[in-house]
Amino acid sequence: MKSKILGLLAVGLLASPAAMAITYNYVGPDFLITENSTDIEGEYTTSMHVTASVTLASQLEPNFSGYVTPLAFSLSDGRQTITDAIANPTLSVFGFSTDDKGVIYEWIAAAGYTDGGLLRQIVTSVIAIGYDSAFICIPNSSGDCDLTWFQDVPKTYDGALSLKQGAGWTVPEPGTLALLGLGLAGLRFTRRRKAA
Repeated sequence: MKSKILGLLAVGLLASPAAMAITYNYVGPDFLITENSTDIEGEYTTSMHVTASVTLASQLEPNFSGYVTPLAFSLSDGRQTITDAIANPTLSVFGFSTDDKGVIYEWIAAAGYTDGGLLRQIVTSVIAIGYDSAFICIPNSSGDCDLTWFQDVPKTYDGALSLKQGAGWTVPEPGTLALLGLGLAGLRFTRRRKAA
């Protein structure tokens, strides 16, 4: 009976990979511009960049365009990491558009939260801003950030911009699922041989 269950599980894994949770990964280019204040510990450098990992309940369909709620996510800029466990939902948004093959060509992935009086956010987008950005700021009285980029005024934030996009989002190859399925099938046949 156990061998039948393992065999069915192996076939199920191989037959329906699109119904399983899937993780999309992104690696952006190094930041081109950084600005750092003296009031916030640490600093951004031009060797840092945005990386993102977004897990969805299923693979994005071809010609999809809309917003999604990830099962899990992690955005990092080389200095801070924002995950679904700590992000503020009102500062987080994930939207994707795919072509007729299901390849992502437009996106916005943004996450933020407040920590110790500092507002932190990481964004990668070709829809809204068109590049990767990250900042840590001391909020003003409205709870927002005064991001006065490229101006000679006292800074209340540390920020970084790439001014260009990475190559796009990648999906792990389905070979992992195939290997898992083959391994389970192998266990089934080994058990059958030992029983005989």
